[in-house]
Amino acid sequence: MGNIGADRFLRLKIDGTPFYVIGRDGYFVHCPIRMDEVLLGPGQRVSAVVIGGKAGRYEFKSIEFKFDELQPPLPQVSLGTVISQGPSADVAAAEAEVSAQHVNGSLYVDTVRSSPIAHRRTFTFSRNKDKTKFFINHQVFDEDRTDVKVKLGDTEEWTILNEDSQYHNFHIHQTAFLVTEVNGSPENFDGLRDTFNLPPMKNGKPGEAKLIIPFTNPEIVGRFELHCHVVKHEDKGMMQAIEVSP
Repeated sequence: MGNIGADRFLRLKIDGTPFYVIGRDGYFVHCPIRMDEVLLGPGQRVSAVVIGGKAGRYEFKSIEFKFDELQPPLPQVSLGTVISQGPSADVAAAEAEVSAQHVNGSLYVDTVRSSPIAHRRTFTFSRNKDKTKFFINHQVFDEDRTDVKVKLGDTEEWTILNEDSQYHNFHIHQTAFLVTEVNGSPENFDGLRDTFNLPPMKNGKPGEAKLIIPFTNPEIVGRFELHCHVVKHEDKGMMQAIEVSP
């Protein structure tokens, strides 16, 4: 499933049927993760196994979602219908079989997790009051400015702060990352991704995510972007240029 919309966040659910997530943004996890719903911001993708329930029709929808702490929730939207048909099967046995699957050997995420941290950086996402400008570290994007310089081979830990009342969607080109904490709590999704939903500020406390980012592949040498994947935020300045050099 991929959210290729420009701005909308989708809180996906199939009535009565869980998702067994096996990866995000093209990166696998060690074992399927059972989830009753999946939140996809713009640009995010998820791979999942879905097991048909008893014969019948099941609504596939985006359920109500509080995108902005200062605004009413986004309403529920019906996206389609899942039809389960054919002879009855043992659903519990099928779910147990899927849950028991695992990747033989290690994944790249294991290397990322164990790599020494060369640098730690903090990035703050914010906006002005009338929502005409969106900032990273209090600056709007300037294509002639390089904001972040990284040495090839380094692995860095980034702390991303969201000082806005609404979600932002952190995305970096050229490399994936591991999310280790969200709002001070360990993140239990054991896999890489290239896009992540930053929780909004609540009660004056910024939303926070910690990421481990490997800049180790020689193919990424050069200049590229990090930005919010909500297009109207990116277009109003919420983007920076990063350069990886040998």
